[in-house]
Amino acid sequence: MAQAQKQVRIIEPLERFVNRINLVGCYARVSSDSEDQLNSYNNQVDFYESYINSLENSKLVKIYTDEGITGTRMDKRDGFLQMIEDCRKGLINRIITKSISRFARNITETLSVVRELKSIGVSVYFMTEKIDTAKMGSEMMLAVYAACAEIESKAISNAQKWAFRTRAKEGRYNQPKLPYGYQRIDGEVKVIEEEAKIVEDIFNKYVNKDFSVTKLVDYLNKHYFKKKKWSQSTVSSMLKNERYCGDMLLQKRYSPDVFPYKLVTNKGELAQYYVYDVFPKIIDRELFEKANEKLVNNKLKFNKNQTDGNREYLLTSKIKCEHCGGTFKRRVLRNKEYWSCSNHVTSAKKCEVKMIETDEIEDAFLKIFYKLKENIHVLEAYKKHIVNFTTNDDDKCELDLVNRELKKVSSSINTLVRYYQKDLISLEDYKKKHNELLVDKSVFEMQKCKLNEKIYQRFEVIQTQIIIECLESMKEITALDEEIFNTLVDSIEVGTLDIQFTLKNDLKLKVERKQF
Repeated sequence: MAQAQKQVRIIEPLERFVNRINLVGCYARVSSDSEDQLNSYNNQVDFYESYINSLENSKLVKIYTDEGITGTRMDKRDGFLQMIEDCRKGLINRIITKSISRFARNITETLSVVRELKSIGVSVYFMTEKIDTAKMGSEMMLAVYAACAEIESKAISNAQKWAFRTRAKEGRYNQPKLPYGYQRIDGEVKVIEEEAKIVEDIFNKYVNKDFSVTKLVDYLNKHYFKKKKWSQSTVSSMLKNERYCGDMLLQKRYSPDVFPYKLVTNKGELAQYYVYDVFPKIIDRELFEKANEKLVNNKLKFNKNQTDGNREYLLTSKIKCEHCGGTFKRRVLRNKEYWSCSNHVTSAKKCEVKMIETDEIEDAFLKIFYKLKENIHVLEAYKKHIVNFTTNDDDKCELDLVNRELKKVSSSINTLVRYYQKDLISLEDYKKKHNELLVDKSVFEMQKCKLNEKIYQRFEVIQTQIIIECLESMKEITALDEEIFNTLVDSIEVGTLDIQFTLKNDLKLKVERKQF
């Protein structure tokens, strides 16, 4: 019996979707504030206006721009963030940009943004790479190009750092932001005479009139409030700024080799270069040195004379009262060192927690140290628990997806090798497909690395690993070691019955107090 032919009726897509007007937002960016780069930016804006007008069913809504802001950090680009927000509001449904490197130089952020936009019906077209996220299969190609853009950004950053450090060694450096009292005219740094007089007044008052920084701030806000808003941090920074005496200390801050290359203070990780007589000076070096000598002496005097926070003692500000929350203060009675709740010292009725001897705290810490050392496996389990507990569902799903894709790619590579060994495919086809699979594998491995870095860089996980490494590196201790104590312990809480140690990873451990 002949089988009846199936009837199929085609339901055509609605006209409003077939002929949908693309509400286009264009994104333009340059990575430098130089004049040439700003010209590039203006050229991009002109290009997009004419390009969109030439497209069918496309209407230019807005050109979003960021001038002179790095592409490695999305949170630093106001124009980019505004564009994404307008996509969420439905104001635009299509983004056109010159290239992936203009869009972002970070593979994680690129894929994250593109996926979000795709989920709300917004497509992105990268002109240089000819990638359109509205078309199937473009996300994998996007990942490859984004990875290349990230590598390019890192190479540029390394080249810039090398150039800066080379100039620093030779004592050459073009200061991008000038201190108060200076301006740049035709590329040359010049002194602003009116502001220079205020700078001289600050140093003279501080050194020769024995003004404190606080008194200086009051004086400046009274006499020069129209020129600038003065604060203690501003005045202190000016007093420490060697440029006022004509010198320059180079590489005060540096960019580590970790994305997104955020500047951090150089605390001795890298060499610094002190260059003499290379800046227009406002004061002489002798006055500058006297000012800094006074700053150092005042700081030492302040630390020495502190009564509520004496930094000479390891346990200062570390111990809190379990009963009333008060801070424990150091006391010496009959040549023995104790720590007592400040409220208990004032009145025993305010707090019932009695003082505790330093030796007892030391013994309790040693118990905690050896208990942890004997149970490092518990810390490892605790670290794993933190990862599982704090990792959000999106990260878990993405990591699972990447692992599955990696498994598929590895399986495909093995299958391809078997096909070639059995002469089922030609050498030319084998090489072509093998290279494609290797690219896919490298992209997924990079995504996995980024996700793992994101998951395992959580504060508690890092601190737990630091504690584990500290315990493993120390064989035994017999006294309260300052370095180990500061590595392990965040705070101590003393009660009537127990001493509780809160570790740097927020783990809390108790030791019973001695009872008399």
